[in-house]
Amino acid sequence: NEDCLTYVQTRGGFHLLVELEKIEKQYIKNWYNNLTKLPNCDVRGDNLLPIPGTYQGGFTPVLLKN
Repeated sequence: NEDCLTYVQTRGGFHLLVELEKIEKQYIKNWYNNLTKLPNCDVRGDNLLPIPGTYQGGFTPVLLKN
């Protein structure tokens, strides 16, 4: 359910913020595993992300809401 997602566009791609309390019941048990299976999705790194509106090496990160 996409209403639990917020995207932050960054210089190297994007970060996906997931509001856990908004995840629908049918996805509760497998949302994380399904996310890690997406091609080019790196969820193994740290949880740091650039703050939208700040400067990131020549790029300004943008908050994109569904």
